[in-house]
Amino acid sequence: MDVRASLALAIMLSSSAHAGHASLETASTSRSSAVDVEGTCEAVADRIYNLCLATPGSDAGACLRERDRAYDDCIEAASDGPDEPDPPDDDVADDPPDSSDERVLVRNPARTPFNTVAKVDLGTSNQFRGSAVLVAPCTLLTNGHVVYNRNEGRFSFVNRVHPASYYDESLSPPQSVDPYGSDVPITLATNTRYVDTGEQQYDYGAIFISSGFAGITTYMPVVFEESPGFINMAGYPTKDLPSDGPGAKQEQWRGFGDVNRYDDRVMYYEATSTGGASGGPVWSFDGSGQRRLVGVNRAHSAQYDGIGVRMVQQNQNLVTSWIAQPCSSARLRRVDFPSLMRERRSLSGEAIVVREPETFGLVRPPRSLEGLTPARTVTQWIEGEFYKWEEFHPARPRGDGRAAEGDQAQGRPQPRFIRLVEPERRVLTRREAAVLLSASMLWLQETTPPASEREVYTPPARVRPVEPTDAPRRPGALRPEAEIRGTPGD
Repeated sequence: MDVRASLALAIMLSSSAHAGHASLETASTSRSSAVDVEGTCEAVADRIYNLCLATPGSDAGACLRERDRAYDDCIEAASDGPDEPDPPDDDVADDPPDSSDERVLVRNPARTPFNTVAKVDLGTSNQFRGSAVLVAPCTLLTNGHVVYNRNEGRFSFVNRVHPASYYDESLSPPQSVDPYGSDVPITLATNTRYVDTGEQQYDYGAIFISSGFAGITTYMPVVFEESPGFINMAGYPTKDLPSDGPGAKQEQWRGFGDVNRYDDRVMYYEATSTGGASGGPVWSFDGSGQRRLVGVNRAHSAQYDGIGVRMVQQNQNLVTSWIAQPCSSARLRRVDFPSLMRERRSLSGEAIVVREPETFGLVRPPRSLEGLTPARTVTQWIEGEFYKWEEFHPARPRGDGRAAEGDQAQGRPQPRFIRLVEPERRVLTRREAAVLLSASMLWLQETTPPASEREVYTPPARVRPVEPTDAPRRPGALRPEAEIRGTPGD
């Protein structure tokens, strides 16, 4: 399907869908109406994706890229034009933002997947900024350089995390709003290799809070050893933004683009990263509608718009231990695994819509897994319960040179079967696996932040991004890659 035709269809459908609003401009500038605008654009983009797949000779990867571009053009069409520029500010970069910058303002960060993306305040007076992503009730993944200051040899002053935070100009005076509230970190973690070397492949870390955020019960799955050709990312950058409008540095921004290159533990992509977005999530979107976190954004370079630290086998055990850590001061309600399989209901009591196994490419598992290696490992909190599972691709007959990705080229997910590792260890039937993957997608449902949790505050007048430090490598032999923990400022 022609890309321009798709984008024209997106804008047309978006406009017609909002004919009942007083005006498109009103819908785009109102936070309440933004829910409708983004929901409509999401539906339009999904429709375009399906139309693209139905076109003879279409490629699933190209259709995914077309879907994301259609969504962003739809949002842009519903916007109210460029913001008024800020007064001169010495925190603004000397060079203007690149006109090719694809980033889009997230107008309703309370919707998934953006409600788990957090603004991170650092410094003795919140003068520094980073980003992070909630991957568990009380764990946020981020960069090592967000939580650890190698120049000073100590953990950073990480003061507060704000999931889904946005700037509301309709308030008097305009202020930042945290729809789920905010929290103070109790512990920070990174790894010894980052502390010793500062090298980018080790630049990952975690922030721990004492209790979860009300209204969020299922989180984006984290997948290890995944190499998508196209990614999405989000965060709270403060430098070189597409807009110099009031509050732009307090808003969440979304980027997307092709992956140009993979190293063993690092990925390089066309999604734009600038200062302050460090630690934000990098995720993929597959043919079955699943979104999975594949890394954390780190930086950019003269050659690459964005650079991310991958979730891979080498950091899998440490990162998984962080994700699996329960909250220290809250006993979470949960739907345990037997109840999930038997009753198929969420914590709210609503029935889970279980998709057919074919939707996920699920096949009958073999009698024995001897000699088989999982294609990927996935971890996720689903309705208060921690899960870990392995996905296998069935072996093809000898001499069959087709790659498993060939199924995706036809708009189908890769054939797979699943072995559950936690909370139980066993191979799942096709139907059980379909229930698990359907429940895994609960985090994509619309959520309403509890009104009682809402916080409004005045952000600092000036904020600078926290960036990787240039401290020299630690002398002596390198320590094995292991966890190192501390408290903010320790």
